[in-house]
Amino acid sequence: MNIAITNQNNLSISKVADGKTYGSVRLNYWGSVCYMPEGFRMTVKGTNSGASIAMRFIEGGSYEIWSYKFVDDFEGERTFTFSVGDLTCVYNKQNNIFEPQKIAYIELMVEKSGAATLEIEEARFIRLDRSAPMSFIISNVTELEDKVNVTLAPALFATTYHMTLTTGATTVFDRTQEELTFSIDKSLLEKGVPYYIDVEAINEFGSTAATNSGFVFYLKDESRVIVCNFDFKDQAALTAYIDSSMSVHASLTTTLEAEGVKITSGGAGWQQFIFKLDTGAGAGMSKLQFTADFSNYHGTVVMQLADTNWSTYTYNLDIVAQPNGTYVIDFSSFVNGSTPFTTQNLMWVMFNFNDNTGNGYILLDDVVLLK
Repeated sequence: MNIAITNQNNLSISKVADGKTYGSVRLNYWGSVCYMPEGFRMTVKGTNSGASIAMRFIEGGSYEIWSYKFVDDFEGERTFTFSVGDLTCVYNKQNNIFEPQKIAYIELMVEKSGAATLEIEEARFIRLDRSAPMSFIISNVTELEDKVNVTLAPALFATTYHMTLTTGATTVFDRTQEELTFSIDKSLLEKGVPYYIDVEAINEFGSTAATNSGFVFYLKDESRVIVCNFDFKDQAALTAYIDSSMSVHASLTTTLEAEGVKITSGGAGWQQFIFKLDTGAGAGMSKLQFTADFSNYHGTVVMQLADTNWSTYTYNLDIVAQPNGTYVIDFSSFVNGSTPFTTQNLMWVMFNFNDNTGNGYILLDDVVLLK
């Protein structure tokens, strides 16, 4: 990445065509973020490069990385204004609540296989005029011995929150309150049943649904950990899940189908489909299981597990011998060199697709960890 100051005192950022997909630059800032900012404004000059641009805020201590992304698909000046609730935690999710006082540094990341250039004219935290509640998320669902706690990130300007828990047809829980944590009596719930959490933030101007409303929750099962069963009630809920809990290559399109998720390729080459897990999610588990249909896909599939030390362990999936069905892979079959995966600190489950033709699709469902 090359940076320079233009004659207009703008920051010019260029990513060279060096064969790498990502480039980033750390941005210095003056002073500390010592108050609760409501929004962020950045003005950029685009060049219609097609690059994906991410403004990223890195918290010290937890090293949670919060990101706001846009595409450089325009020429000339454009201003982006967003609330802090529009930021997504893309790495090292801890409490999943943005804490601006803990920001250690800010960086700008450019995603493009070739060259890209843009200029930053302004980038600053701002106050916002009062309106209907701003964007927010269901940040954590915690299962305790006798209850389940649903914790929200605060919605700017909200006075109350309304939450429902349903099985699709039946409403199990319905409450309005001012507090950010809802507690549900666990005796109301059953193992193996998908529960859908919907939340709205409310004030005198109206209401706003949580970005990830439709969040799917299951009671814990000692014999398995559900990574994702794709039991979402609509496409919007799937999209919200992907935005908050996955990293998906830009050329892959995801569609909710009866058979699970349909992953459609938009180009040849390597494409990643990554599930980001909560810390410690793999404790006590020893196998990865999923259902898939690769019959309409033209390429190879490389599976990887990543631990919290960023070590990756690889398994080459033979989709010729078994083009579809249920796949069960022992953790020990994933290797880093000759070292098998034995740690319990599982962080990511990665599907790496190397597409030969760029016009196929995959059906994927019921991704779980087994004892």
